[in-house]
Amino acid sequence: MIRFAFLSILFSFASIAAAEYEGTGNNSGNGLQAPRVETSFEPVNAPIKSESALQTWISANKAQLGMSDASNIKMLQTTIENNGYSIYRIQQQVNDIDVFAHQSVLIFSQGQPISAHLSSTELPAKDPVNKAELELAVKQGLANLDVKYQDPLQIQPVYWKAAKELIPAAVVKGKLTKNDLDYFYTLVISSSGQLLSAIPNRLDFDYGLIDVDEMCQKVGYSLPTSAVDLLIMADSGYIQTYPPAESQSTSSTTKERKLASMLDDANAYLRSQFNHTGIDRNNNVTVLAFVGNKFFEESLSCAGNNTTNAFWTELSDTLGLMHIHAPLLQNPEVIMHELTHGIVAYGAGLIYQQQSGALNEAIGDAFGVGFVSWKNKRVNAPAPSDWKLKLGNQVIRDFSYPTRVQNMPDHYSDRYTGSEDYGGVHINSSIINHGFYLLAEGGSHRRLGGKKVPKIGMKKALQIWQYGATKILTQTSDFEDARYAFARSAEIIFGKYAVERTAVHMAFDAIGVKGQWTKNVPPPKPDPVPDPEPDPKVDPIPDPDPIPDPVPDPVPDPKLDPKADPVPEPKLDPKTETTSDVDKDILLVAVGVLLLFLVILIFVVKRARPGKPENPAYAPYNVTPSPSSENNQPEKALKPKLVAEGNFGYFATDEQFYALSNKDLTDKGITIGRSSSANITLAHPSVSSYHLRLFLHDKHLYVEDLGSSYGTFVDGEKIKKHQATRLNIGEKIVLSDLVCHITKSKKPVSQHNDIAQETEPTLSLISTKGSFQIGSKEASTKDVTIGRNTTCDVVISHDSISGRHGSFHFKNGQWHYQDTGSSYGSFVKKAERLVQIDKGTQLLLEDGLILYLADLKVEVSMDKPQSKVTL
Repeated sequence: MIRFAFLSILFSFASIAAAEYEGTGNNSGNGLQAPRVETSFEPVNAPIKSESALQTWISANKAQLGMSDASNIKMLQTTIENNGYSIYRIQQQVNDIDVFAHQSVLIFSQGQPISAHLSSTELPAKDPVNKAELELAVKQGLANLDVKYQDPLQIQPVYWKAAKELIPAAVVKGKLTKNDLDYFYTLVISSSGQLLSAIPNRLDFDYGLIDVDEMCQKVGYSLPTSAVDLLIMADSGYIQTYPPAESQSTSSTTKERKLASMLDDANAYLRSQFNHTGIDRNNNVTVLAFVGNKFFEESLSCAGNNTTNAFWTELSDTLGLMHIHAPLLQNPEVIMHELTHGIVAYGAGLIYQQQSGALNEAIGDAFGVGFVSWKNKRVNAPAPSDWKLKLGNQVIRDFSYPTRVQNMPDHYSDRYTGSEDYGGVHINSSIINHGFYLLAEGGSHRRLGGKKVPKIGMKKALQIWQYGATKILTQTSDFEDARYAFARSAEIIFGKYAVERTAVHMAFDAIGVKGQWTKNVPPPKPDPVPDPEPDPKVDPIPDPDPIPDPVPDPVPDPKLDPKADPVPEPKLDPKTETTSDVDKDILLVAVGVLLLFLVILIFVVKRARPGKPENPAYAPYNVTPSPSSENNQPEKALKPKLVAEGNFGYFATDEQFYALSNKDLTDKGITIGRSSSANITLAHPSVSSYHLRLFLHDKHLYVEDLGSSYGTFVDGEKIKKHQATRLNIGEKIVLSDLVCHITKSKKPVSQHNDIAQETEPTLSLISTKGSFQIGSKEASTKDVTIGRNTTCDVVISHDSISGRHGSFHFKNGQWHYQDTGSSYGSFVKKAERLVQIDKGTQLLLEDGLILYLADLKVEVSMDKPQSKVTL
């Protein structure tokens, strides 16, 4: 429901619709400086997960953020994404006073700082002036400009960035006129009365509709009418005569219904394409849309001419005006363009001049052409005509060939640098428009050629533009800052290594916007493990004594057995049978008898085979000690002895413990594999259907690989297939690339108290991938390797770690680490900075040292071990 308390809002204007441009004309000058992009942040020990933690982090990093110690910040916007990214928009203050146009955006991933778009200053600040002095200075400044005002004036104290210091100033809002015309600017006036900046603000989703033509007719008004006059008419007694419509159902004229339908479609477009539910992030902005046939001084009027145009005016934090000339109801792209000014205004707040203003226009253009494609149901495959922005029937922008429309520039080197058009906000928007076109459609710059930009489609390109405009761009962003903001948006939406991020940078390269970038290359992944071929579904423990098929009684031979009935001679039917047919039958019978004889012979030989054990389940395999055992001689296969009931222990993965029954281990053993028919089922892609079997033999536990596709490893050594190997409690078993252990209780391996204690010094490595221990005895005789490969002594499954990343060594009572040629390097944290370890260099380790293997953080501890188990 719209509330029409507009008279109290009339005195908070900060808008467009002035005929002259009095801005500073340079975003890179004092006061309005484009943000700088910072990416070299140190990782934090405690991830940033709240605004209070962010405040603490900012206080500790003011120097890197470009802020003085006297600075403080206030939060403006917080965005937390499901994929671990968090974005914070902040306002820099000094003495609790805003520094004008000094908003920054900080971006974190998994709580770690990764980049910032910084509009900040370290300049010292002069002492603030009191309210009375500031008000006198503002009134003097307005008089100098010949700008008249009506009380009450709204004056917000700010600091303005001058050449060498921050000076006290004020942002001035209110009902201002110049030469008897409405003067719609945001004015910044210094405490000495000097005009520092006059900034036009164009900036929509709840709406009310007013048919100006009908309203003027009903109230009998035919004079030239300003925007303020229209508001007064709508908010005064005339409201009883002409209530604004709030939807299509309450519209009383054709123009209202058409505009209402367009705005409803625009709302559906924003929701479906961007999950955007309104003009601003708080969804509390009301749009009052005026539609009519006549303009006066760039405002719809009760009198005037028929100049065709459309305008957006931001009146306050909760009210925006949109003026639509009635003929433009045939141009949905224009309606969406003006609404997008509202989206940008309450998001990044791009200042409407120079490059930030051109970005504001370009984002509106992109949303406009996207809206047309969406309405035509071809947003994923726009037609050539969709890339042209029209005003009535006139093409005013061409995304594909900008130079075809009034020779507008399509490359940064050809940008307009004069003072007209608020510093070229419409003219230079065509450069960004062509970059958007290349991003969506792919290919080379249409006029200049060059490298081909990957095609990502209009829908994805629009998502990137919308995210950047509402989350990452700042008030003073220029084209260079936009390339980084849009590239980061692509990364957040589509992933760090996505082609969409690369395409953004290549599109900006194509239109000549400077910037340095490299393609994000994913860290090396483990050697690809193909999906294992399903093992034949057979009984993993076949019966060695199959019962042969019953042998039929032989046909009695009458020559040998006189009592036998004589076998009749075959009688041939001359019509159907021949002698050769009979011969075939006899031959088949003979072959069958021969095969049966061979089966019986094999069965008899097998039964007579020497050395056959009474329990044949383990007979085909040799039983050998564990690779770590001192006795490497094969152990003679013996008949297993029965053991007591209960559990031997547990077979443990990172997520589950499986009880090992003594009875099952002694009987046929316990099979482990991916098949649901295995005794223990492991839903892991590289584990075979029947991967291994555990069994007890002579009170010892053994493991047998059942012919798995990718092997079984015991303490780093691959065991032979169908060769039983003894296991010790705590030893690591790796099924392909799945790390498992044999434990005595349901505790982490490092906590088992039933393992023999060791007094040797132990190195502990603590990471998010688990805790690992290395014994000094082992490390003093060889280099203990660490990496992703299952043949390493310490196996860590992490994408950025190399197959064999580095090694540890214990010598003269000291621990050392060296990088053995990893792809992404090893680093040590010293004095809050990461220092790369040269490959092959022995690094002396200290207790509590932070080691980084690529991007995996590892804490080094030299406490005494709890067990001799090494992971």
